[in-house]
Amino acid sequence: GQAVHKSLHMAASPCVSQLEWLSAALSCLHSGDASTPPEQRRAAEAALLQFQQSQAAWTTCLQLLSQQQAPNLLLFAAQTLRTLINEKGSS
Repeated sequence: GQAVHKSLHMAASPCVSQLEWLSAALSCLHSGDASTPPEQRRAAEAALLQFQQSQAAWTTCLQLLSQQQAPNLLLFAAQTLRTLINEKGSS
């Protein structure tokens, strides 16, 4: 809902941690809540895909995997690292 929407817009803000932002974006994308507008889901998906291609993804995902986090964050981190490793191997 509105809290997720606000978190997605604040993603560039230094006061929103990477973990909070990722959690909000994943929640928005995978929410079964019919009140979440499709444009918010598309924005969350685009932001997550952009993050997965960033240099920060390596460090952030390694940190997430070394901590006890929510299963959706661990899965996203593992998938991101797999994608990054596959891209490095094919270049």
